[in-house]
Amino acid sequence: MAKRILSVTYIDGIYHYLEVDRQAGGLFPRTSTPQIAATEEALIAVCQKAEEIYLCGEFPTALYQWETLPRVAKRYLPNLVRQAAREKAEASASIQVRFETLEDVLESGGPRTRVAYIAVHDEDLTPIWSALERVMKKVKAISPLPVALASAVVQADKPEKDFIVSWVGEQSTMIVIGSSKGQVKMARSLPLGLSGGQKDADPEEARRFSEELSREISRTTTFFKQEFRSGVPGVIYFLGPPRLKALLEANVPFGVPPDQRFRLSTSLIQNMKDEDTSLGFHVVSNFFVPAAFNFLPVETVGRHKADVLYAAAVVILVLLAAAAVIWDFQLYNRKQARITDYHLKYTELKQLQADVSQKQAEVDKLRPFEGWKRFYEDTFENRPAWNRIFSELALILPGNIVLNTVALKEPAGRQGVEGPVLDTEIAGEIQADNWEQGLSVLREFGERLQMSPLFDVTEVEYTPRELAEVTKVFSFKIGLKLVPQRMAHES
Repeated sequence: MAKRILSVTYIDGIYHYLEVDRQAGGLFPRTSTPQIAATEEALIAVCQKAEEIYLCGEFPTALYQWETLPRVAKRYLPNLVRQAAREKAEASASIQVRFETLEDVLESGGPRTRVAYIAVHDEDLTPIWSALERVMKKVKAISPLPVALASAVVQADKPEKDFIVSWVGEQSTMIVIGSSKGQVKMARSLPLGLSGGQKDADPEEARRFSEELSREISRTTTFFKQEFRSGVPGVIYFLGPPRLKALLEANVPFGVPPDQRFRLSTSLIQNMKDEDTSLGFHVVSNFFVPAAFNFLPVETVGRHKADVLYAAAVVILVLLAAAAVIWDFQLYNRKQARITDYHLKYTELKQLQADVSQKQAEVDKLRPFEGWKRFYEDTFENRPAWNRIFSELALILPGNIVLNTVALKEPAGRQGVEGPVLDTEIAGEIQADNWEQGLSVLREFGERLQMSPLFDVTEVEYTPRELAEVTKVFSFKIGLKLVPQRMAHES
């Protein structure tokens, strides 16, 4: 018998939903495209007809992290992950954390555990919990939308390596980099949209859309390379309105992986066209959210478990009524086990109190070093991030450009509007067949510099050196502003 299930996505302040029937042969949609619930009451009316509900949200405060932590006993790992998340989130914010263990690794400091975790502020989750309070028993999963997008791509195409998925909506665009197992490595939400109802876009508007999308994808991959010390994924999925493919084919995006796909190789929903799946991918993907990143309220999870336990308890009571002696024996064993557990936890408490006292003493010993911290902040953090600057130049420098000098201008270290900046000038030569070809190469190099979070191009000077030679060489100078270490790490 078919089970009626509902997928809901809350994005840009609007509830999008899709009703499907789960049968032995898969998921069968009741409508070809997602619908919109204009109010919470309208959403509840739809939810009341469903047997199961899956919801994803944009959750702007969501923090996606991969981190290596000290290896501890399994029961201590959740607290360790929550502590790591609080250190990266706002100190005063109340957050919900879900994580998945990836692997155990051995580093110079000893055995460690690598985890992927997501932290979401309660202020993003509370409105969702409140809106679904009346139907919370039917809700099976609440998760960030990037998790659903990455998991659905893995479910459909089973990529062997990291990939990028760019879902384009009417008001927002979501860029997600996922692993081959579906975990989110990086996610960004952009106020960049494309209406699905408009058939033909203005050519200039289409060009601007492609350029802006290309820039944001390039920035995302730059952050990814810096964070994970890994190459850019080789495949990207562009999913959204039907006209997205024609628009990007007419205005080819730059700086994106060469393998560009506009559809999934396997259908996730039965009897649903590829263009409809792409248009409603933000809703279709909700059915494939992994259990590890479910942000249902803790008390709701407890109620679900309690319902299962209650049903099991009824069966147990029937059996115990026919076996009173066995029940008494089990009760005695349970009592002894709890007494033993109490003594173990009491001993553990004393040990933790001793550890806290020891750590406090170590903190007191380290207080004299606060001056060194201020010295570090006043000197090192306000200097340029030279290692990252030269690494970035090496990545974006074309083969036919030679840099002769990289020099600081005077005055060095002056204060700008947003913090200390350093005016810099780089000079070099371009080898090209003619003046126009050299200018084109210089423009491309300048665009790459401007796209980097480490540079801000201020001026460009370009002159030929000797046009009569067979191999022509053109000189150029580019004025830049560099950011200090602190601001570079924040980029």
